[in-house]
Amino acid sequence: MPDDNSCMFTAFGGAIGLENPSKTLRDQVADYILNHPNEYNKAILGEEPLVYTSRMRQMDTWGGAIELSILSHIYNIEISSIDVKSLRVDRFGENKPNRVIILYSGIHYDRIAFCMDLSYPVEVDVTRWSTDDEEVLDKARQLAQRLQSLHYYTDTTDFVIKCELCHWIGQGTREAAKHERETGHRQFGELQITD
Repeated sequence: MPDDNSCMFTAFGGAIGLENPSKTLRDQVADYILNHPNEYNKAILGEEPLVYTSRMRQMDTWGGAIELSILSHIYNIEISSIDVKSLRVDRFGENKPNRVIILYSGIHYDRIAFCMDLSYPVEVDVTRWSTDDEEVLDKARQLAQRLQSLHYYTDTTDFVIKCELCHWIGQGTREAAKHERETGHRQFGELQITD
């Protein structure tokens, strides 16, 4: 998945067979929120629904648990999201008949796909499984464990971050959110500190 602030939408959309899914899925999520005001209010969203949905429609806004929960409902599919750092599996839409599996590295989402042959087009990759198939979830956990051992994750509480627009440097998501509120800048990259 490209690191384009739409990776969650791209990961999920690709898993269900949508091409260029970001705008479509963002609009579906925003419409769902606005059509369910008792379920998705300021207390749940952290801001007024109109503000939240306006921001979510922008291509540089990240999606997360709220959006995954809504997409699971819209598409009637379980979304199992495996956190690479903790190996925790968050299941959105439990008790649905089928599932897709995505990996979350702290700042990026990727989808899990079974590829029969690397010479085949990605359209023939298997990206949906029965929720009765625990073996595929176990294999996905093993992959996440391997990625964890390679430190393929970002600890968002203490990572060093740099604003790509003004070169400000801070630590963790709280400081990044504060910088975004103060400047409107939303393009960040992680700085790797080496010995």
